[in-house]
Amino acid sequence: MSPICPDVRSIPQDGMLLEQGEIAWTIPSSCPVIVATAGAYMVVASRGEQIVAKVIKMLLGKGVRIDDIAIYMRFLPPAFESEYIEQAQHAGVRSVWATPLECSSEKHTLILIERT
Repeated sequence: MSPICPDVRSIPQDGMLLEQGEIAWTIPSSCPVIVATAGAYMVVASRGEQIVAKVIKMLLGKGVRIDDIAIYMRFLPPAFESEYIEQAQHAGVRSVWATPLECSSEKHTLILIERT
């Protein structure tokens, strides 16, 4: 199966479940990049109101336990960071972390997210 390669910024507002071997990509701009994993599942998302809560709901709908969910986020600019971390913690996710994208040459950086 050939991997599909959507730009994370074009992913539906609720996020997208990546199948094994699929790749998502983005060029950082003002959109955060959110990657959530739980067991055999991986969801990528970029923007949207209550997006972290929607991603968690998607994973819970697959039957995973809240304790099995881990969320990683990158931000440029970091304005959304505290709001998104708060959404994850409010839902009960314990494994959540975020890192800022360093500025300067970041507009030329390509982020690839592959589900292996």
